[in-house]
Amino acid sequence: MLSETEQTQQKTITTIERAASRLHYITWGCVWILGFSGTYFMTTSAHPFDGWHIGLLWFILNSIGGIISGILGKRFSQLISTQNGRDKKVSLIWLSLFLYGAAFLMIIPPSNPYQLGTIIGLIPMLAYVIIGVWMNSRILWIGLIISTLILTGYWTIGAQPLLWLWFAGTCGGGLLGYGLFTRKV
Repeated sequence: MLSETEQTQQKTITTIERAASRLHYITWGCVWILGFSGTYFMTTSAHPFDGWHIGLLWFILNSIGGIISGILGKRFSQLISTQNGRDKKVSLIWLSLFLYGAAFLMIIPPSNPYQLGTIIGLIPMLAYVIIGVWMNSRILWIGLIISTLILTGYWTIGAQPLLWLWFAGTCGGGLLGYGLFTRKV
């Protein structure tokens, strides 16, 4: 049984962790909305952009998202002392999944950009599922729901530009909505 002081301390840590994760979801929701919407408009304009320009868009957005995530992680980790090293373990899960994802894409290259977008969208959702199972967290559900939406869009819309708007609305919107929702909970 935890003492009253320990309970208060645990509630404070949980509140800080929830605030950090909320901002993380809002950040990456915005990155996905801008990235997939931009991809749609770049591929459907009167003079479509090539893959290099779309890659540059995603590089810029992911860099901004990564910098914001790094700043948030540093700021919030200074507010709480994590003796169990959980934040480092979570970082290692993310790093491992991205490295394995890159390896899989090199071994089995997608046949079109829509497959690539689907696979790249599923990799972070797998991280949410793994972390959610490990930490007994509700992010398990956001990972499963958005994964289902990604696959539903891929299988029903198929390899056409409208898929990018589907990803922007359901995936980016899902992360953004979850970030805003957790603010209220």
